[in-house]
Amino acid sequence: MENRYKSCEGEGCHANTTREFGLIRMHVVIDKDLYPVEFWVALAFTVLTLGVFFLLQGLMVLELIRIMFPNLSFRRKRNG
Repeated sequence: MENRYKSCEGEGCHANTTREFGLIRMHVVIDKDLYPVEFWVALAFTVLTLGVFFLLQGLMVLELIRIMFPNLSFRRKRNG
């Protein structure tokens, strides 16, 4: 923690940094033990994103099957 500000010090990154600059969490590590809130938020967004993505992909595949085979049905046609 003491020398963290020195890693960003320099002309290429941040000029004239002080010790207080090292106290800011710029790059959060997604670790369950260190930052539990950030971990659970990242996990929730990942699950939500993948869930919505695969749900929409499944609906697109079902729609494609329906377009390719318009007379396909799992119900029996009634006689009468």
